[in-house]
Amino acid sequence: MDLRFLGIGAAFNPLMGNNGAFFTRQDDVFMIDCGEQAFLKFMKADLFSKYPGKITIILTHMHADHSGSLGTFCLYAAEVCKRPVTLVHPNDDVRTLLSLMGVRDDQVRVLRDYAEGGLHITPLPTQHVPVIPAFSYFLEDEAGTIYYSGDTAELPGEVLDGLR
Repeated sequence: MDLRFLGIGAAFNPLMGNNGAFFTRQDDVFMIDCGEQAFLKFMKADLFSKYPGKITIILTHMHADHSGSLGTFCLYAAEVCKRPVTLVHPNDDVRTLLSLMGVRDDQVRVLRDYAEGGLHITPLPTQHVPVIPAFSYFLEDEAGTIYYSGDTAELPGEVLDGLR
């Protein structure tokens, strides 16, 4: 799995782009987070055309620098590309966020975790800020496992145990 970053800046460092990455598997593309600049960067890189398969977004949490263009991205994928997005996020509040952004249930499939085609995406609750549920993820395929922390304030014990 080859992670490519769309941005490495934090919420208050937009000059380096919102934190977010993507990886591909054949014609499918998997984004990790969809911050305010993600849709624009995805369009500029022509990734909708380069990867005509399924589109999956893995959302770590709902701060705007991680979810700010989620609505536009989902609407464009569903209405223009005719490819509804699969969104991986284990907290049901994400459905409210999508609804407030104008995204209908038929335009996005929301999953708590993901296991398809040899890829497993497993959420792990993590601490970021007290008011927003946050998740890190294990991304596992035949090549190995990646731990993606998002904005995790501290590493969970099971992650530390795996590093020892």
